[in-house]
Amino acid sequence: MKTQPAKIVIVVTSHDTLGKTGEKTGYNLEELAVPYLEFKKSGAQVIIASPLGGTPPCDPKSAKTESPAIQEFLEDPEAHRQLDKSVALAELDPDIDVLFFTGGHGPMFDLAESPQAADLIEQVWRDGGIVAALCHGPAALVNAQDLQGRPIVQGKRMTSFTNAEEQAIGLATEMPFLLETRLRKLGARFECAAPFIGHAVRDGRLVTGQNPASAKAVAQLCLRDIELRAPGETLGESVAEMQSVDAAEEEVLRVAEGAEPDAELPPELVNDPRAVKDEGEMSTTTPAARKSAAGKSGGVKTSPGKRAHSKPPTEKKPLLDGKGKHDGKPHTPNAK
Repeated sequence: MKTQPAKIVIVVTSHDTLGKTGEKTGYNLEELAVPYLEFKKSGAQVIIASPLGGTPPCDPKSAKTESPAIQEFLEDPEAHRQLDKSVALAELDPDIDVLFFTGGHGPMFDLAESPQAADLIEQVWRDGGIVAALCHGPAALVNAQDLQGRPIVQGKRMTSFTNAEEQAIGLATEMPFLLETRLRKLGARFECAAPFIGHAVRDGRLVTGQNPASAKAVAQLCLRDIELRAPGETLGESVAEMQSVDAAEEEVLRVAEGAEPDAELPPELVNDPRAVKDEGEMSTTTPAARKSAAGKSGGVKTSPGKRAHSKPPTEKKPLLDGKGKHDGKPHTPNAK
């Protein structure tokens, strides 16, 4: 076990509008609360970040969910402080042990297209860190590449919110793409459980979860990987040992029985053009192209800790009541 606390960055979305519906979205509160609490209880240093920094939007529907984890999270002063002032991705130091992307539908619109997110994933991966993503969080992975220039998900066993789940909640046609379909096209060895059943998968240093019910399992798999390193050892130095364990165990954590690897598209989506169309090439196919895109959008990336914003910051809305005190609630965008 390492002598210094692990550094874990939880990334949430900055996007607050659900496609063309006009409805409000954001990060899923349970998907943030559960991993945050698991990581904090382990003694890790936890940082909440977002593409634009400041106060990220919480999905209003998820804010209505009642659970012990959400209640504990909302009563945590440090959690409130971090949500008031989340760190912009461009300002993060990439010396990270675990990079964790939460879901909610927002990531489909901003993290999937973020040059900063892709660059950060590649740096953490190159340095031997753990990359984790939950529910719609894997959208952040679609433009990230490994050292050979291949999609970072290619050949990896993983999961995400599924086409069947998207269809079941009536939002398949509102998404810019279907996440399961995109991951499969990128070469991921996609597997899943039945809709809305918790399912978490670990393949080497990539850890993914299917839906909110998978949040705790994904966090625990990340913490288990951290435990593999020896005293004083960096995560990068323990990669070989971790890969050896993977080869021996080929480990999958199934939160529930009946997980179905390589599940086919649900019948109702077979003829859906969003499910079967060729998604085309990634919007920014190489690290160099992403740097160029970042430069055109407001600046050129300099050092790892000083990457440019893809768009200007939006107004911050602190979690404060009119008296300057925390109101005990996550920020949710005002409904139109």
